[in-house]
Amino acid sequence: MRGLPCCVLCLGFWLAVPGILVMAQDEEVAEDADFSFSLGDDDSQSDDSEDEEGGFSFPAAEGDAEPSDTSVEDSGFSFGSDSEEETSEETPNDTTDDAAEVDFGFPLRGSEAGERAALEIDGVTYPFRWCPAGKFTMGSPRQEPFRKVGEVPHEVEFSEGFWMLETEVTVEMFSQFVKATSYVTDAEKSGGFMVDYKTGEIRGPAKEYHWKAVGFRQRADFPVVNVSWRDAQAFCEWLNGRLSEKAGGKKAPLSANLPTESQWEYACRSGQSCTYGVTNEKGKLSEYANLRDEGLAQKRNKYPGMEQLPWTLPGEGPFLYTSPGKQFLPNDWGIYDMLGNVWEWCRDVYAPYDTSVAVAKNPKGPEAGALRVYRGGSWNSSFRYARSAARGSNPPGCRHVTLGMRLVLEFPPEGEKEPETMAKEEQTAEE
Repeated sequence: MRGLPCCVLCLGFWLAVPGILVMAQDEEVAEDADFSFSLGDDDSQSDDSEDEEGGFSFPAAEGDAEPSDTSVEDSGFSFGSDSEEETSEETPNDTTDDAAEVDFGFPLRGSEAGERAALEIDGVTYPFRWCPAGKFTMGSPRQEPFRKVGEVPHEVEFSEGFWMLETEVTVEMFSQFVKATSYVTDAEKSGGFMVDYKTGEIRGPAKEYHWKAVGFRQRADFPVVNVSWRDAQAFCEWLNGRLSEKAGGKKAPLSANLPTESQWEYACRSGQSCTYGVTNEKGKLSEYANLRDEGLAQKRNKYPGMEQLPWTLPGEGPFLYTSPGKQFLPNDWGIYDMLGNVWEWCRDVYAPYDTSVAVAKNPKGPEAGALRVYRGGSWNSSFRYARSAARGSNPPGCRHVTLGMRLVLEFPPEGEKEPETMAKEEQTAEE
C-alpha cells in the first residue's frame, strides 16, 4: 500500500494524511486512482504525517479470531425531560394520532439516560440505549492535545431524545439484510479491502474483498466492515420497511438511520466532557477501546519492511483486528465501542461547523457536499483519533476493512429525507 499518490485523483484535493491507507471508490475510476482516507480537516499546521492510519497492522495476538478461507469536570451537559407533556411543543411530529395508535412493540422513549431496550427483527436482536434530550458542548477546547482546527467548540441542543445502537452494526444484522434483499455492496461490485492475517498488510481494492471476506474469521457479533455510506443507507431503508411491518403497515413512529455527527458525539460523551469519551487519561483508553497498541506494534518488527507505527497505546490488548461487541467497557450510557474497533459512518455531509447561532438545535449539517462524516477511530488508529471530537470524512462510495456503522432510532424530524432518497441523490451527484 505504500507509494500510492498523495492525492484524491477524482476530487482533486490533497490528502490530509500522506498516502498510506486508501479506500475504494467506483469501477469507473482506475484501480490505482483510489480515494484516500482523509482524517479530519486538511490542516496545514497539523503533524498528521507523523501519524498515518497505517495500511498494515501487526501479527496476531492471543484472543484474536483465527484466519479462515471462508471468513465471513463541568461536563457541559444538561438534560431536559423527555415526557410528552414537557416536549410536545418542540416535537409536534411525535404526538400525532398515527403514532399514538401504532402498537410498535418497542418503547418510543426511555425514562433515563442509558436505559436499554431491544428490538427483535426475525430473531435477530438490535439492542439500543436511550440518549435523553439535553444540551452539550460539541468540539474540542483549544488546549486539548492533538485537536484540529475544525473542532470548534459550540453548543448543541436536542429537543428530543433518541435510541443509539448499543454496539456497532454486526455481521449478523447485515447478513440478515443481505439475505432478505439480495443486496450487493459497493465492495462486491467494485472492490474492497482485506488485511493479511500474518503480516498485517492491508490489501485492495479487489472484488474478492468485501464484508464477508476481510482476511480473518468473523463471528456473528463482529462489526460489519467494507461497507460504504450508500450501503449503510440501503440497510436503513430495509430496516425502516421492517419497522413499518411491525407497526401494522403504518409509518413507524421511530425511524432507523445513521446518527448525525452531533448525535454521535453526544452519545460518545454520554454526559461527560472528556477528551477520550469518558476519560481524559490516555492510559485508560485500552479499557474502553480496541486501538493500535504498543505490544502489538512491537510484533511487527518480525516482518521485513514493517516499521512500527507511532502514537500507539501502552501495553498489549487481546485483539489484533476487529473485536466482537462488548469486549471492552461501555461508556456511562451503556454504549460499547464508540471509540476504536471500526470507524462509524454518520449521516452528515462533512463541512465546517455552523457557529452562527448561539445554540445549534437538532443540527443535521448541510444539504449537499462531496464528503460524508465518519467518527470514532478503528483497530488500526492511534489514540489521537480516538478523541470524542475527532472528525473524519470520505466520499459516500468509499469502503474499507476499518470502516463500519452504527444506527439510531429517532422520531423522524419534519422534512427529513428518507435514507433511500438520500442514497439516490448521492448516487446521482457522483454520476
